Amino acid sequence: MWLMRHSRAGLTTHQALPPGTVLVQRLIKQCDSVVSHLKEVSGGALVVARMELYFKVDTSSRVWLLCCNSLRLDRSAATLQRWSLLQRQPSSSPSSLKAGA
Repeated sequence: MWLMRHSRAGLTTHQALPPGTVLVQRLIKQCDSVVSHLKEVSGGALVVARMELYFKVDTSSRVWLLCCNSLRLDRSAATLQRWSLLQRQPSSSPSSLKAGA
């Protein structure tokens, strides 16, 4: 099991990983995907400041996200303002949502 800490300062692990390996690149990609997803679904209002994700690699070398232990969001004035504006918008009805979104 691998613990990845993603922050503005960069990505760290609780176990030493050889830099530049395929595993490191896959874990970085998964962390970046989580950050991008949160930003996308919130209209840019949720910006990750720090998160801790636990991953496991199975016998087929597939990387699985087990859980998020900690998630801290950016609380800058611009981010809070975007979040506030997003919360004021009327919610979409299920029929108006795009398929697969």
